Amino acid sequence: MTRDWRSFLPFLPLALLFALLYGPVLCAPSGHAPATHDADFYLYYFPMTQVAFGMWRDGGFPLWNPYIYAGMPMLPSMEIGLLYPPNWLHLILPTERAFCLLYVLHIALAGSGMWLYVRGRGRSNEAAIVSAIAYTFAAPTILHFDMGLTSVVYSSAWVPLIFALIDHCLRRRTFLAMSLLSLSLACQFLAGFPMFTLLLALAIPAYLLCFGVQWSAPFGRNTLALLLLFGSAAVIALGLVTPQLLPTWQHLLLAHRTELGYEQATHCSFPAVNLLTFAVPDALGNDRRCPYWGEVDLFDANVYCGVTTLLLAGLALVQWRRREVLFWSAFTLLLVAFSLGKDSVFYDLCFLFLPVVDWFRGISRLMIFVNFALAVLAGIGLEDSLSVSRRRGLVRYGIVVGALALLGFALTASWLTLTEPPVWWQNFFDWVRRPGREVFTQFNGEARQTVLHAGFAMMARSLSISLTTTAAGCFLVLVAKRRRFAATMLVGVLAGELYAFDSRYVILMDTAEWGSLARAVREALPPETQPYRVAAFSHAPPVPANRFLYARIEDVGGHENFVIERYSLFLYKWSGIMPKWQTYLAVPDDHQLYDVLNVKYYLRPRGQWHRADDSLVRPDVFRWKGTAFDLFRNESVLPRALLVHRVQAVGGVESAAQCVPQLFEQGVGEATCLEGKIGELPAIGQEDEARESVAIDSYSPGRIVASVRCVAPAVLLFLENFDPGWQATIDGRPTDVLPANVFMTALEVPAGDHEVVLAYRPRSFVVGGMLAGLSGVVLLAGWVFAAWRRPRSVAGAS
Repeated sequence: MTRDWRSFLPFLPLALLFALLYGPVLCAPSGHAPATHDADFYLYYFPMTQVAFGMWRDGGFPLWNPYIYAGMPMLPSMEIGLLYPPNWLHLILPTERAFCLLYVLHIALAGSGMWLYVRGRGRSNEAAIVSAIAYTFAAPTILHFDMGLTSVVYSSAWVPLIFALIDHCLRRRTFLAMSLLSLSLACQFLAGFPMFTLLLALAIPAYLLCFGVQWSAPFGRNTLALLLLFGSAAVIALGLVTPQLLPTWQHLLLAHRTELGYEQATHCSFPAVNLLTFAVPDALGNDRRCPYWGEVDLFDANVYCGVTTLLLAGLALVQWRRREVLFWSAFTLLLVAFSLGKDSVFYDLCFLFLPVVDWFRGISRLMIFVNFALAVLAGIGLEDSLSVSRRRGLVRYGIVVGALALLGFALTASWLTLTEPPVWWQNFFDWVRRPGREVFTQFNGEARQTVLHAGFAMMARSLSISLTTTAAGCFLVLVAKRRRFAATMLVGVLAGELYAFDSRYVILMDTAEWGSLARAVREALPPETQPYRVAAFSHAPPVPANRFLYARIEDVGGHENFVIERYSLFLYKWSGIMPKWQTYLAVPDDHQLYDVLNVKYYLRPRGQWHRADDSLVRPDVFRWKGTAFDLFRNESVLPRALLVHRVQAVGGVESAAQCVPQLFEQGVGEATCLEGKIGELPAIGQEDEARESVAIDSYSPGRIVASVRCVAPAVLLFLENFDPGWQATIDGRPTDVLPANVFMTALEVPAGDHEVVLAYRPRSFVVGGMLAGLSGVVLLAGWVFAAWRRPRSVAGAS
């Protein structure tokens, strides 16, 4: 039977919203990407992705990243998603084009997954579409991609599909259903935001306890079958992600940021006052017509998902005794309480008594899951509005809420005509920005008055629109006789609300300017036959972070979540500067340190001091924040690889760290400390030392080939960060790789001429690959067996 054309009407607002927002993204001009801020996208995600997939495209899997922090493993930079299958688009498309497609594809994934989940719960198209719009186009998703936090958007896009597949597994306990759930769980983790995976690891068991276990027989066969099915899905998913998980875990144990203190862990928690943005999106500015003046950053502090979503979620609460309503309501309340961080006693208790809570910061991003729960409740509420049996309670709800909205509008309408913000608004402004709060932008004098006026006008307008929308929604619930038409109208109202908000932040930017600084430096650098590093800005604010990545220039600083602890400790012992817990690492402006770190070229602001023996390579290489920068050559730099004969053996990294001042005074050739046992190194004279040589014949990320000539046994030092994943051969024979001088990589070489190969091959990645392959074989075997069984069962039935 042909469906009535009116059944497709609810899809029109969704299709129109999607086309208006993301049609331009799909058709973006060459070189443009949908992120507008000089922040994480252009300082981290874009250059790191461009380099990583560029290295892979060039023929080698990128296990080692030589371009930041004097070298570090690449896979622990999991937010770029090297092993995330959708990201493999970067292998065949320009980076900016791939980001455009991936953004749109993940928005479509989130929306379709939400539609499947709500429909799978037995609800109407209208309810499913409302939930899809409320979650997919909510402020956190849009704002996080506007800032370029792609891993947050990609990871959260899988959440609705995962719950849809959980329900599917509960209905049809088949291997195919279980395997699809495993693949979705694996993709969600590989998308690169493990905080969301950890939350799912807590939420899914709670969901199964609520909706899967038959509590009339909690220890019966049904529960055992449930444990087997979902336990198998979790184990297979875990196996599939081990090539990412094991190297990341290994690096985490070697990094300087593991457990965080309370202040660090609550950095960028959700400010309690910003709960106003649920209903009034521009309550504290919007970074477009008025600067955002609240705590933390706007993308971490706005949870707007449409007033219509709140109205419909409230409708669901009218019949609050239902299990589904209770579950998602409790989920919402607990997650809001946790995300408030330092504003919440609940978070304090979790921080004290729950493990791994102190591993993460930026917990405000968990509010995306609050949007998910509210979207589910909104779908339930819309379904209730179509039900005759629940009509009486809904009418009372609509009358009360509509009357309050109209009263609120009457009381606040006069604010729109005020030329000066009232005193209470100025007090509120100062209270939000009071000392001790995480306010990142300062406004003084005239700027403060401008923001006060613009902020009040914007808040009043936003509040008026929200109250008007609420009243209109209540009217549709109460008055419309054709309830499906009213439901379609509510879908349209919600789409209109979110388009008005989202369209300000889905903007394309030309990416060329972000790499111009690195290209200018690359063009100024003279050709060299041996590898070297470059230092800029002394890595003090304002920092260029990973901008050198755009031209694949090796740097001593950078922007990454987990810095190798040895490198961090060496810098601390050398300079006395405590490494920051943030993702930026301070590299002090020290010429001796530059020598040891193989910094052959460095940049200085025009007129700033530089060492007299160093030569000017090119003046005015680029301008940054209005300041011209000159490029200098460090004439006393140590080569990337060198031989030493005077070595002191020490017991461990702490003992080595105590030798750093001696290294500073006497130099690498006289005061090298080696962690491990080697044979006796005979002393040689200056004439013999002059006959020795080290030349790097081939240098690529993760593989160094060097020709070494030794008069006597010596230690070959590589000024590369030590990692247990380094493996070395001398003339094809394996040899031990040891840490030296806290962070350097070293090995003992005998007298004579040799070819030394240093290659980064972490066992954690090899073991992870084997486990992932085994999990893939299990999935493939299960699919083959299921396909083989199906025809037999059909034939038997006939």
